[in-house]
Amino acid sequence: MASQGFPQFSDGDVEISLGGRHDAKLVLHSYVLALHSSWFKASLSDRWNHENDLRLVGEKQRWFYVLQFDKGTDFAMLARKPDSESIAIPSGEVLEVEAVREQDARQTLRVCDQYEMVEAHQDLFCALYHAPLSFEDWPISAAHSRHVNLARLGKMYRCEAVVSLHIARLLGRCQDDILTACIREPDEQLSLAYEAKSAWIFKEAATNLVGRSDASYKTLRKGVQEAQVGELLDRKRADFVAALKACEHKMFCILPRQNGGPMSYTAVSFFRFWLSEKISNDGRGSGLQPGYANLYHTIRLNKVTLSTLTKEKVGQKYVDGILGVLEEQDVTELEIQLSLVVSEAAKILQSILNDTRRRNKGKKDEFRALTFIEIADEELPWSTP
Repeated sequence: MASQGFPQFSDGDVEISLGGRHDAKLVLHSYVLALHSSWFKASLSDRWNHENDLRLVGEKQRWFYVLQFDKGTDFAMLARKPDSESIAIPSGEVLEVEAVREQDARQTLRVCDQYEMVEAHQDLFCALYHAPLSFEDWPISAAHSRHVNLARLGKMYRCEAVVSLHIARLLGRCQDDILTACIREPDEQLSLAYEAKSAWIFKEAATNLVGRSDASYKTLRKGVQEAQVGELLDRKRADFVAALKACEHKMFCILPRQNGGPMSYTAVSFFRFWLSEKISNDGRGSGLQPGYANLYHTIRLNKVTLSTLTKEKVGQKYVDGILGVLEEQDVTELEIQLSLVVSEAAKILQSILNDTRRRNKGKKDEFRALTFIEIADEELPWSTP
């Protein structure tokens, strides 16, 4: 359906009054609304005809709707004039429009104020007519709530198929910005992804959130309102922590090299001591304090050397005590053996240092969090029964 003439069509037969600041009114086509929305299809059915809200103009029927707000609330829903509840429903019939009642709709749609509700309905009808949405050129940070509200209205009026196409198109146009937002505010992007049923945004945001430090994870987790999403995050978080501890256990189990001589034993001892101090005292690694992942990145880059160990305040006396009794050639050999131990540890960490995200690689992840957890398609909240 072409959008030319939208939102006032001279041949329209459905008049919709949204109110709002500009007393928005639309004159649309019943066949377009019924085509895309099963809610409207049922509402416009002859079974809902009523002399008070269905009028004849010549031989043409006209329907009238008004956006009605609950007294003292910001919740609103389209209703047939004058009162949708006064419309007779044939005994024994359960129409689809009946499925969207006040309690269900309240759970589906949550918006900030009445003006946003009016705007959301305007966007909805733009989507049904494939007309440009009002926020098409907005940055994702500004358009976030508009996407969410539109997706929720799509569910409420049973027209998710066409609405999701428009949302997917808009989200795809600002992919780089969304991928960056998934790092900065993954909880908000999870909400957007859940409402829009966007798998790629959901996976990206969830991977980023699950890999945060303990404090950050707990804070962001509180912002996740959907129970299914929260349960999935908690399961993945448990898998995440278990994977860290499993890798650390393997690193503690690294053995001296058979042909490495005495310095191989000393190198293993040094590495275990350093690793234990970093986890237990500094909260790095599975301690999950802010900056926890630096421990693993340091090992990956093979930056655990004698010189760096001597600069560490924690355990400095331990290190200096051993180095003080070694000959120069032994110190050199110890440096070599320590590098070999760290290289072996880096191999153990490969599985948790894998970055599964699709974010633009040119962007630096300032949080240095690990992002190896993946969300499978069958784990998506809308894919599970």
